[in-house]
Amino acid sequence: MTSKRSSLPDGTTLLDLNDVYDPIVFGEFYDEVLRVSLPPSELEPGPVLQARIREGTQTLATVALSAEGCVGGGVVGEWYAGSRCLLVAYLAVRPHLRGQGIGSAFIRDVVIGCWAQRGPELILGEIDDPRVASPDGGGDPIARLRFFGRLSARLLRLPYLQPEVRPGEGRVRMLLIALQAAPSALAAGGDAVRGQVVRAFLEEYFADAEGTAQADDPMLTALSRWATDNDRIALVPLDRFEEIPSSVWESLG
Repeated sequence: MTSKRSSLPDGTTLLDLNDVYDPIVFGEFYDEVLRVSLPPSELEPGPVLQARIREGTQTLATVALSAEGCVGGGVVGEWYAGSRCLLVAYLAVRPHLRGQGIGSAFIRDVVIGCWAQRGPELILGEIDDPRVASPDGGGDPIARLRFFGRLSARLLRLPYLQPEVRPGEGRVRMLLIALQAAPSALAAGGDAVRGQVVRAFLEEYFADAEGTAQADDPMLTALSRWATDNDRIALVPLDRFEEIPSSVWESLG
């Protein structure tokens, strides 16, 4: 199904790939948008992502199409039913189309306006940590921080790793952000999320991406322990990213 949103440029429509799967559209989105926007270490292989979208239960995907049918960008989400958390896994727009409201429309109209009807405890996202991001990683990490800041996202104050999503590439140090939190996920005062909600998400996410966790996995153990020991994980503005702990990863190499 395609739909028009008032916040999109004239002639641009949204196509739900779970509702109407088009392999040509997916191929253009993956090859010409995602691969251009993300380093290989952060992007799962095309056949894997394609299969997950076609299955349609956990992986959600919507793209923006021009009047001529060209893919201008897209958003991919992962629904983790056990922890009831929604992860914005990928959000990308062709470079020459950025600044026209397409990315914001994906968040407001698709993620919050549609996918959030599942009732997530948290809507989360991953963004590059400017302190360690590669200069050739496919985008400007400070610009992405500002983009999500305009959408009222906040950082979770915990050291974070993206699990290995592409075999052999390893995990990636990133920042974890919250786009929306249900009242039941917030700690008293509303300026923090409950650690047990975050831990449940992390365990489900890593198991889905990497398989059964190893008992002697020091990085995953450290991450899980941080969420366990800190029952209140503070939510802080995105421009305070330098406050996010990183020494745990430096000590583990």
